[in-house]
Amino acid sequence: AAFVPGARFSRHRIAIWLAPTAWLSGHALFHVWEVAVGITGLQSLSEDFAGLTLPALIGIALVTTAVRDKKANAKAITRRDERF
Repeated sequence: AAFVPGARFSRHRIAIWLAPTAWLSGHALFHVWEVAVGITGLQSLSEDFAGLTLPALIGIALVTTAVRDKKANAKAITRRDERF
C-alpha cells in the first residue's frame, strides 16, 4: 500500500517510493543478521520473504527504474533545448 501514492504522483515518485523501500530493506537485512548470528533459524527468512523481502526487492526495482527514467527525461529535455 505504501507504493500506491508513488504510482499516482509521478513528480515525487522517487521520494515516495524510497521511504518504504529503505525501511523494508533495512528490516530485511536485520532479519538476515538475526539468522547470521544465530538468534533465529533459516526458516524465519522463508516465512518473511513474501511480506518483507519481496516487497523490498520490488521497491528497489521501482526506485531504480524511476531514477533511470528521470535521468533519461532530463537528458531528453537538455537535448531538445540545445536544438532551439
